[in-house]
Amino acid sequence: MFWSHNDEELEESEGMLGETESTYSWGVHEDGRDYIELSEMQQGAGGTFACNYEYPDGQVYSMSFVLTVEEREGPQDVVREISFREDYGSGTLMCDLSSLRDVTIERFYWEVKGMQITESDDKFTVTEDGSTKRLVVNDVTEEDDGVYRCVAQLQYYPIAVRFEVTVIASTKDEDFEDWTPYSVCDKQQKKFRFRTCTASDCLAKYGFVYEVNTEDC
Repeated sequence: MFWSHNDEELEESEGMLGETESTYSWGVHEDGRDYIELSEMQQGAGGTFACNYEYPDGQVYSMSFVLTVEEREGPQDVVREISFREDYGSGTLMCDLSSLRDVTIERFYWEVKGMQITESDDKFTVTEDGSTKRLVVNDVTEEDDGVYRCVAQLQYYPIAVRFEVTVIASTKDEDFEDWTPYSVCDKQQKKFRFRTCTASDCLAKYGFVYEVNTEDC
């Protein structure tokens, strides 16, 4: 009796399957049944396994098993809808990975419209506090609409939170009165003008009620 994989005899009683890291081991149970054990199955290790019995007259009887190895898939993304306001200047996304504290995370990264972000730059600020990860989007504009993902790469698949970000356009021109005329030039050769916010949520939106603009004389 011998086992074969895709018509290739498995001469040794244990070994590797093809160029994969999948392993096999075959033998005979105490009750006389032949068996083959497969471990760490990967793509490319599937196919036809056959238990072959050769009779004295040279005929071979085969019992075949067709095995398909499916790629491991992680759970679907957790989806959250988030709004940024252009008037706020920046927007923050937060990802809490505390539920994965007993799992090995091989790598973590942010993904912005398909592009991986692992370090801070002028546009994005990446921070973390233990299992809490944050991505700050600086100088928010309507072009920052889109899909953002925080991704924890586990051994076999990623787990991600998907943020569908909508940017609310600036309402500053509607919230503020017209600019006052410029003042006369002062000793530092500067002139000033200001305008007043009349909306009910000025402080929440902008952090101030009066906006001052300065120019050189």
